[in-house]
Amino acid sequence: MAVSLATLRSNVELALAGRVAAPFTYRDRNILEIVSTGIPAVDSLAAGLPRGALTEIFGPACSGRTSLLFAALASRTAHAEACALIDGCDTFDPHSAEAAGVELKQLLWVRCQNIDQTLRATDLLLQSGGFGFIAI
Repeated sequence: MAVSLATLRSNVELALAGRVAAPFTYRDRNILEIVSTGIPAVDSLAAGLPRGALTEIFGPACSGRTSLLFAALASRTAHAEACALIDGCDTFDPHSAEAAGVELKQLLWVRCQNIDQTLRATDLLLQSGGFGFIAI
């Protein structure tokens, strides 16, 4: 039995009602909102960090990775945005983060014991939305 395209579309929209506002509306995924890292010199070089996208920050020990993370978290939490930190190695120091300006009341700290927990927590938080910044 052939089903019309309009009927299929209607069925999909009905099934997704309440979860996806407009499943067939085109959204350009290449347009990203850019937010400050909290470090003007880095922002002038990289234009900030894309909201809602994964950004890898890497480098050798003592290269400033943690300072950049804390600055970005401080910048977002200062604007009263909820942020999340998925701590895959259980090495996050909240005292150092607070000293760097991170508003801990705006931060969800997820402590993981292994890579599986880390990936699952990351997936759940990315799908949930509502976080101004998610760091792994």
